[in-house]
Amino acid sequence: MENGGSRGEALIKSLKSGLVLRRQLMMSERPNKVLLHEWADWWDNHPGERSWRSIDSDISDFDGVETLYVPDQDLTFRAFRSSRDSPVKVTIQGPRRLRFFARPLHSDPAGAPIDDWLLVSDGSKRWHFPINGDRYTKGVRLMHGSALPGRAHRFELSFGPGSHQLTLSPHQYPLLLQVEALSPLTPLSVLSEPLPYADLIDVKRLDPFPGQDVQWVKACAKVEHQTESVEFEDTAQERGEPLLTTLLSTPESLSVTDENDQKIYQQMAQWLWQAEQQSDRALPVLARAEALFAQHATRIELQGIIRRLRRFAVWRPLDDLLSSAGQHYIQQT
Repeated sequence: MENGGSRGEALIKSLKSGLVLRRQLMMSERPNKVLLHEWADWWDNHPGERSWRSIDSDISDFDGVETLYVPDQDLTFRAFRSSRDSPVKVTIQGPRRLRFFARPLHSDPAGAPIDDWLLVSDGSKRWHFPINGDRYTKGVRLMHGSALPGRAHRFELSFGPGSHQLTLSPHQYPLLLQVEALSPLTPLSVLSEPLPYADLIDVKRLDPFPGQDVQWVKACAKVEHQTESVEFEDTAQERGEPLLTTLLSTPESLSVTDENDQKIYQQMAQWLWQAEQQSDRALPVLARAEALFAQHATRIELQGIIRRLRRFAVWRPLDDLLSSAGQHYIQQT
């Protein structure tokens, strides 16, 4: 790694700080919140490429587990069923960035498209992700049962430091959910992924090298002996910043990356939720949404939202004109 340029230097720095932090964790009977935040922060700032991976082990509650089959590829995968009365619950240690895939379940192949919501809550905080015009897909089916899975709608959230107990539920129709976390592609073996309940358990009893090559880690002992202290950057909580920041995304093919685009999408989604929950406010909300949409009419991810909002109004001819250049009658055939 010493001859690896800037990438190698980043790995060495991360390795040294990880070894020091691991030693502190193993010496502590019950890790304090500062150590837990540093552990999660070390994982979040791990150098190298990132990839999405499933975090099924962090899911504690669900309405059921379904196996889905893709006939064209002869592939199977599983998803957790969530309903209004039995939501999916996930516990994570932040900072983490999560990705949710939500598939509505249909009962009639000839039924009308489904409009629904994925509701995500973390304590008193709540987010509403619109699912627009979903139809069942012929390319995926359940291994058991007669329900028909729809398309996979992708949404993302970023969480700050600390433990987060998330509840994922639909607003109306049952959903099949998959949850993934953005993680290092090739993580250093000195520390495992942060554990949500680490402050309640004895870290000494944990295998610090789960599924890793212990001999490779032991070969780094020389680095560990050379490292006496490492200064950690202050956490977001210590800087007085919010512990939770959001990143809202549409299905992968309609992904929004620009920060300003994210704000526009979030504002449109918020207006749609207000209109559907408080119909008496639908027309004023629609007027504001139409004005904003007119400036960004080419953005595909906004078109599904504006279509749902327009259902609250109908076009009527305006006859009370003050002046005109005359009337012209058009014969309809």
